[in-house]
Amino acid sequence: MPENLFRGLFDASNAQVVSVTDFLLCVGSALVIGLLLALMYMHRTRYTKSFVATLALLPAVVCVVIMMVNGNVGTGVAVAGTFSLVRFRSVPGTAKEIGAIFLAMGAGLVCGMGYLAYGFLFALVLSGASLLYSHFDFGARKRGNLYKTLHITIPEDLDYTGVFDGILEKYASSWEVVQVKTTVSTKGLKATASLVLNGGTFNLDCADDGLHSNGDLTVNGGSYQIATGDDGMHADGALTISEGDVEITQSYEGIEGLSIDITGGDISLVASDDGLNAAGGADGSGTGNRMDQFKSTEGAYISISGGTLRVDASGDGIDSNGDLYVTGGEIYVSGPTNGGNSTLDYTGEGVISGGVFCGTGSLGMAQNFGTSSTQGVMMVSVDTQAAGTTIRLLDGDGQELGSWQADKEYSSVIVSCPEITQGATYTLEAGDTTTEVVMDSLVYGAGGMGGPRGGAGAGGGRGGMRNPDGQGLGAAQGVPEAQKGAFANPTAGSEAGN
Repeated sequence: MPENLFRGLFDASNAQVVSVTDFLLCVGSALVIGLLLALMYMHRTRYTKSFVATLALLPAVVCVVIMMVNGNVGTGVAVAGTFSLVRFRSVPGTAKEIGAIFLAMGAGLVCGMGYLAYGFLFALVLSGASLLYSHFDFGARKRGNLYKTLHITIPEDLDYTGVFDGILEKYASSWEVVQVKTTVSTKGLKATASLVLNGGTFNLDCADDGLHSNGDLTVNGGSYQIATGDDGMHADGALTISEGDVEITQSYEGIEGLSIDITGGDISLVASDDGLNAAGGADGSGTGNRMDQFKSTEGAYISISGGTLRVDASGDGIDSNGDLYVTGGEIYVSGPTNGGNSTLDYTGEGVISGGVFCGTGSLGMAQNFGTSSTQGVMMVSVDTQAAGTTIRLLDGDGQELGSWQADKEYSSVIVSCPEITQGATYTLEAGDTTTEVVMDSLVYGAGGMGGPRGGAGAGGGRGGMRNPDGQGLGAAQGVPEAQKGAFANPTAGSEAGN
């Protein structure tokens, strides 16, 4: 009875049956050969874990198939079907990948026929030949390191003839067009690894992201006019802006990355959702593929240490699924009018230690900078004020420190500048509301619930805070030069957003 367990249900009584010992010997040999082939393939080759694991198992799979049909009329059909497994890859592989697959299947076929010694010999000989070819760069083009393949994505309706001749003549000694393939891309500039922009002038009108990188995105200079149906700038990894003039006139989220570092530049943006958003994961914000909005993301933060930033956001003005740090620069946020979003939104710590921050928004979910801040900051709730009303900050002597116009309806105001000190008294005038603020500590007003939130609200313009003499906040009391600057006319932001 036990011996019948390994007989086929449809085998004739006199049919020869593969013994369990022979089966295990053949499959074991195929597994060893598969492991050797996988190790050979991994030598000096870029590979994925899933591919080499499949390559190691493939000889054993083919071995079993061949053993089960050995001596049968259908062997030929089965072999053909087995070789069709080369299509197990979801996308076409490289020539080396396809060669390795055929080599593994060939070794499995030999083992399945019972020629184990030939299977090992076959694998060793061909693996050795492959390693030798690789070692001596067999087939490599002479001076091949000087030849590179340049992929250029162009609009489908562009007459590309001669368009790139000038730049190719400047940077290449020779070139040839190998293949022309048009593709429809809804992103402006995109990179699969990292995108670094050191200058240039860009005018991008895109259905998807204006600037996009599956890795890091770095802007070191240049001029950028961006209108997009999704993110103005997006990086799956770190996004850094050190210089440049950036104007995002339309976007879903203005600037998005796992981390955002702004050390310089002149940036203005309009967003129907968050202005700045530090959140992990691949892009998908404008298509409804949002993350858990109350979840803190490892590695997420926003750091602003320089430059000028003007944000007009219908969602959160500045939203970090981690920490928020402001150490310098000038920041103006015209935030949301709906109660489900706020001017500031962070899940870690929010610290301001320098620079100028002026923001307005709704009161419902308002959040102030945290108690670890080393520069004075106040968040004041006011009766709902109409767009266009003037906000003024006065010191204890009635001297105006600065003023600006809010271009959206608002019910909360956040102000921070070097002139705000602990122990002093200030007056904040917002439309028809006057509030006296006594700075018993460096942080006045704790704010609401916080946490990353989504949603959308009404649009609006941007404003700039200014002193009566035309200088910005930070022009007095010996503030470092890096924190000074004349701010734009309050109406300029509204024009830019229209």
